[in-house]
Amino acid sequence: VQAFQYTDKHGEVCPAGWKPGSETIIPDPAGKLKYFDKQH
Repeated sequence: VQAFQYTDKHGEVCPAGWKPGSETIIPDPAGKLKYFDKQH
């Protein structure tokens, strides 16, 4: 539920297993690449 509320409020996407304070994904091509480059 917190992930849905965060997405609604901030417009960013929460990955699976997201916890408050963790990295989120900015929903555009550059934002998602930045997230996945950090994670993998």
